[in-house]
Amino acid sequence: MYTKQKVYICVLYTKQYLIWIILSQDIILKTNWLYTPSLRNEVVRTFDAYFYNGGFPELIAFKDKRSWLSGLYQKIFLGDLVARYALRNSDSMSLLVKKLAESVMQPSSYNRLKNIVSLAGESVGVRTVIDYVGYLEETWLIFSIENYVARFAKRESNRKYYFIDNGILNLFIFNPETLLLEDLVAVSLYRMVGKELYFYNQNVEVDFYIPDQKWLVQASYNISDTQTFTREVNGLLKTAKFLKAEKLQIVTRNEERTVEQDDFTIEVIPIWKWMIMLEDK
Repeated sequence: MYTKQKVYICVLYTKQYLIWIILSQDIILKTNWLYTPSLRNEVVRTFDAYFYNGGFPELIAFKDKRSWLSGLYQKIFLGDLVARYALRNSDSMSLLVKKLAESVMQPSSYNRLKNIVSLAGESVGVRTVIDYVGYLEETWLIFSIENYVARFAKRESNRKYYFIDNGILNLFIFNPETLLLEDLVAVSLYRMVGKELYFYNQNVEVDFYIPDQKWLVQASYNISDTQTFTREVNGLLKTAKFLKAEKLQIVTRNEERTVEQDDFTIEVIPIWKWMIMLEDK
């Protein structure tokens, strides 16, 4: 039996909202295709292009994808940010976007963002940072998630910020793989559950938590070294015991295995395979 798997999971930016598009690359997959090396390799190659370049459909027609993405970002920045909100200090907004990109994996308060931007040479106040972050979210360049266990005031001011598209994020960072992986996991989960997506940070941190599904997800590019493996597993186990979570996953770049510990099962799965499984939910 043949099925068409949806391999590209894409985000199309518009002025008012996101259109989530799933582009079929017409990869015809047989039952048990995972055990056919040529088909598996084709899926992974297709995914790699999405991982680094993002999911804007127009990209397919361009060889120099980075230049096209850079031009698109400039249109968004100048048209939907600077012009729409009549920004008088576009340099501080530009710097904020760059610092948010570099801080994708870290919870950030408005005050921390203010300090980072100010230290880089653009003096801004907390009120300005709050406004600028709101503009970025309203134009769907970024989205944010809250700490599930934080008090309400901290939920509003100490959040994790992600970019709606890996290609745009990749314009701002060097050695991007770790950040791109977590960003893509965030985008995929946010597309499924929206505001019901959280992170957990209380003594230990777990990257993503979906309460209704009792589902915890760590995003870790590589867990082959013992220290990273132990940190990610222990974080999941401690949090799962406290929250009574039932579904535990570590999403990696390439590693796959099952970890049985303390009466919990942790599924370690490569991101390309994890995203295909999400589409089957």
